Amino acid sequence: MTGGKVADITSHDVEKQMKNGKGGVPHDRDQEGSNHDSFTGKEKIVSLYLAQQGTQQDVREKYRAYLENSETMRATRRRQLFKQYNYGTEDAGIDSVDYSMYRKRACVSAVPKAPDSEVCGCNKPLSHPSHKYQPLGETEWSYTKHTELHPTDAYGRVKFSSYQKAKYVRVDADSNPGDIANLVQNVFNLNIPGVIISLKGSLLGFSVTSKVEKVIQRGIMKAAITTNGWLTTSGIDAGCVMSIGEALRMHNHTVPCIGFSSWGCLPEVVKEALIVPPDNGDGEFTCNYPRIKIKPGSHVENLEANHSHHILSDTGGVQDWGSESTLRANWEAHMRDELNIPVVMVVMQGSIGASHFLLEGLRAGTPAVVIHGSGGVCDVVVNLVRHLKAVRNRYCRSRGVVKKQGSRRGSIVEHIEICTCSHTLSMSCPVSLQTINAGNFDKYTKGDKKFLDNVFEIVTEHEDLLILFDLDDENYDGLDAALLEALVTAQNVHEAKQAANADTEDRKSGSNNLSGVQVALGWNRPDFAERLLKADNSAKDELALGSILLHALAWNLHEFTDLLLSHDASIPMVAANAVVLYNSTKSNEHLRRFVRYNLRIKSKNNEFSKEVIDKMINKLASSRSKFASDVSNESDPYFELLVWAALSLNPEIATLMWKGTQEPIRAALFVVMILKRLGKSHKTIANANEKATLEAMLDDFEGKAVAILDTLHETEATVCVRALNSVWARLGHKTYIDMAFKCRAREFIAHPACQEICENRWKKGLASEVNILSVILTTICPILLFTGFVSYKSDVTRNCSSVWSTFTTKITTWFTSPNVKFWFGVTMYMIFVLLQTHVIFTKMGRNADFSIIQIVYLVWFGMLVVDEMMQVAHLSLKDWMRGMFNKLDLFMYIAMTTGIVLVHIPFQTSTDSGGGGGVVAENQYYDSGRIFLSLGSILFYVRILHMFTLDATLGPTILMITKMMRDFRVFLLMFFVVALAFGVGYAVALTDPEDWMVNGEYGDNTASYIAGIFFYTYFQMFGEIFVEDISDSGAFFKEKKVQSRHGFVIGLVGVYMAIVVLMLVNILIAMFSDTYTRIKDREDVIFKYQRLELLLDIENSLLPPPFSFPHFLISMIRNCSRRRKSPYCNDRWKDTVIRSAVIDSLEEYLKKERTTKSSETEALLRESTRSLKNKLYKLQRYVENLQSSVDSVTANPAVQAALVIGPERVEDV
Repeated sequence: MTGGKVADITSHDVEKQMKNGKGGVPHDRDQEGSNHDSFTGKEKIVSLYLAQQGTQQDVREKYRAYLENSETMRATRRRQLFKQYNYGTEDAGIDSVDYSMYRKRACVSAVPKAPDSEVCGCNKPLSHPSHKYQPLGETEWSYTKHTELHPTDAYGRVKFSSYQKAKYVRVDADSNPGDIANLVQNVFNLNIPGVIISLKGSLLGFSVTSKVEKVIQRGIMKAAITTNGWLTTSGIDAGCVMSIGEALRMHNHTVPCIGFSSWGCLPEVVKEALIVPPDNGDGEFTCNYPRIKIKPGSHVENLEANHSHHILSDTGGVQDWGSESTLRANWEAHMRDELNIPVVMVVMQGSIGASHFLLEGLRAGTPAVVIHGSGGVCDVVVNLVRHLKAVRNRYCRSRGVVKKQGSRRGSIVEHIEICTCSHTLSMSCPVSLQTINAGNFDKYTKGDKKFLDNVFEIVTEHEDLLILFDLDDENYDGLDAALLEALVTAQNVHEAKQAANADTEDRKSGSNNLSGVQVALGWNRPDFAERLLKADNSAKDELALGSILLHALAWNLHEFTDLLLSHDASIPMVAANAVVLYNSTKSNEHLRRFVRYNLRIKSKNNEFSKEVIDKMINKLASSRSKFASDVSNESDPYFELLVWAALSLNPEIATLMWKGTQEPIRAALFVVMILKRLGKSHKTIANANEKATLEAMLDDFEGKAVAILDTLHETEATVCVRALNSVWARLGHKTYIDMAFKCRAREFIAHPACQEICENRWKKGLASEVNILSVILTTICPILLFTGFVSYKSDVTRNCSSVWSTFTTKITTWFTSPNVKFWFGVTMYMIFVLLQTHVIFTKMGRNADFSIIQIVYLVWFGMLVVDEMMQVAHLSLKDWMRGMFNKLDLFMYIAMTTGIVLVHIPFQTSTDSGGGGGVVAENQYYDSGRIFLSLGSILFYVRILHMFTLDATLGPTILMITKMMRDFRVFLLMFFVVALAFGVGYAVALTDPEDWMVNGEYGDNTASYIAGIFFYTYFQMFGEIFVEDISDSGAFFKEKKVQSRHGFVIGLVGVYMAIVVLMLVNILIAMFSDTYTRIKDREDVIFKYQRLELLLDIENSLLPPPFSFPHFLISMIRNCSRRRKSPYCNDRWKDTVIRSAVIDSLEEYLKKERTTKSSETEALLRESTRSLKNKLYKLQRYVENLQSSVDSVTANPAVQAALVIGPERVEDV
């Protein structure tokens, strides 16, 4: 569609393209890209799958050849062709379509229906004004010969009620089916269906039980909704169509239903209402349906009100029943053959005429579901087919396989007599039933013989296309399953014929069942697909299963994915085309927002490329190396698909892929890492559903990592430690613990296995904990290291061969131990704080000179700043800001640096006012500098709390205080609004405009205004009511002469105190209590995480300032050289022992999970059984009590007399 106009495309263009083998839309030569550029969404799966196979040319050609003859490619072509014609929109209205291509018919030749009849063959009087000619010698009327075509005059919308509306068009009965397809797409604006369900059955005398009717309605609607299908009927308000209309109404008309009705069979009043008046103009025509009561035998019917669309077939005559069936059949055949949309018939009951329509569809290759138990032709066909199957072998042995139709007709009639002896066709054909049951073929009428021919051909020639659905059979899953089986059967028959014509064996092997799996995929019926896969014992086609799995993943069908994975579908083939999955998933809008707002990339058509995906994953992984593209040594296709599923927020598929990864613990931690960063990204998670799904996945995958680690630690503790120490080169040589810390997986870090490693890293060669006293003494006197004052582990000096090596080893171990460095850092920090306090008090005066101690302080302070800068360089600014005390450090150093600069630099000089004539340097910003020094000093002392994180009680308490500060911000916001409101009220009530004047003028007293507004409200919150001001006899009221406002002010004070003291303060207390409870419940986990954070922080530095300057120089030299691996772990993941142990732990975890689910199911069943038994027991007691009451009543002599002689004579007795 260009510019809102409809392109002049007819069905001939479609047929031409199909004959030329062009299944897709012609490509725009101005656009870059290959053939797959014309695809969008799910349609790109096949084309991109082929385009990205690289050098595997043979695989690509084989795959293309396979898909050309598969349901996948047919579905893709169907979507392309349908999209090519679907130019209109619902908002555009049907008036945007040119109706000149749609015609009506008018009878112009008066051909008598009989020699002496006054009625034309069109069932109109011979004297009708439309009859222009009277041909001589013609005795049989034909609408193709005796009618003329004119532009249609009936189209628009018809209102059956306020909520029942339908589009309708009057068309020629001999219209091109391609034009009808164009009508459905352009005028009706229907989306491409998954299937067209053609409903056929009795229109007169449709009578089934309510139970059978509900089963049929429920099954048809479920199948249509599941497959996004269309329904087609005869469109009149009678018989089975009325029942389907009722089902549509109960489902709120969510399924498109197209009715093919005969224009000539509508009442004249209805026709007049549907015709567009000449003065309507170009706007859309809407009319009200004049529903009238149809008299029996009038041969007209109303349109069914619950259909969404009506196509009215016009032959130029009236009461022309059956003309619409040919148009409908041709259109369904066109949709099936040209647009590859599957069509399936559903036959309910049916009279003798229904056998003709059933046979026509079967001849065209359309499968049919025949509902047994609905009566009519359906029961005859079902019973006959079953009987023939049961006696086929005996029949062939006794009579022989005779090819002449007449030779077998007697036997077929005999079987029909057997099948219909207890079943009736329809109340509309009693004569035919009597003739059939009589068993005398010679006495059959012409209609009966036609019926027998139809049934004979149905059961003998097209039995393979019949699906017999028994309403009483418990083995059937439902009518929707029968429809699916019909489509699969038709597909298998079609492929079997192709294979027979091609006479090749390679196309026969396993293709039928895989085609059925593809059809089941479109219906989302994994149970049916599983049945097909289990029935096929031949070798599965790897390419076909890969294609089906790719579609299942793209459509987020986790049950299908699980099924295909269990049948060894090719995962590497799918993982190589992960870019297709990123583009095909509609739910990836949050990823597009991430690319747009965080990567600042504007891709063409909002599509993902391999480069964009790599940048996105690298950004989320915070990897300075190319994580996403570094797959040369560690290629795990399950992991690549796990990343896609996690980023797509698809928990079910993510879990399935996680179960197949080679590194389940690391994969789970990586998912937690990227999801947490995704959730915190700018403008990425935009709605509550995405946020809830993301949080649920975070908890789930962290729990999975902890569960696998727990299982591994229980079974192989040594291997567990080795696995935790292994690194991932793809993520910058990060260990498990590093990854867990990066994504804040506190539960994982608190696991005993992780804590064992953290404990070893914290001591690092020391046999016991050290305290601050031992650190001070040993630092002052290092000789204590060799006196036994400090104990080492046995393996520290095991390889030392000399005294000097032992000395250097002990010295290095002591000063590199995080435990020692922590206490040494605490000692030096306390010395610095005391030195800083002394310098600020005594050395930073107005005119003080620099002293040695002041220079030492400034150098020490500078080394502290450099140390923080080194931490930022080692991590990143974002990761550094995540630290609880790092934000405090930032403000602390900024305040102290500003204060030092403002105090020491003179910004202005002035002449000595004492008369000496000298020039004295004065610092006009000295007072401001002292204020900044004051703030910095406060923050430096608050920074001492950092050492408390090593304590199991004080550490979580510090976190509790920070969380309470967030609660306090909410309280301050609410208090500010309330205080502002009542403060303004106080100011208005207690002051007059003259009180705000300065020297008789209103100046810029903004500060006075604010102070006046918040003066009373702020201090009243703390209990200062200002009674002397608000009292009636107070001096304030007497001076201001506002005694009349006293009562109002007292009321304001009472309301304000009630709101602030009773409500806001108690809300703050409740918020504090909730925060305290949450932190206290996880106190141990929080402490262990804070300890790891402190450990990693200490490991990044060699010595605390000011002794960190040499380490700073060494780090700069190392950064200039090549990057090396982490010194704390080696790349041991390639160890097969570790890998096998982790995989065994995963299997054990999955086994426990299945056992737990089974136990929960059994517990639920036991609870349900117990509940049912209790209810049954109560019901039995109720029946027993009722029976005893009845017995006691009947034991009364008066009641017995009434039962014997009658109630009218009881009074006499």
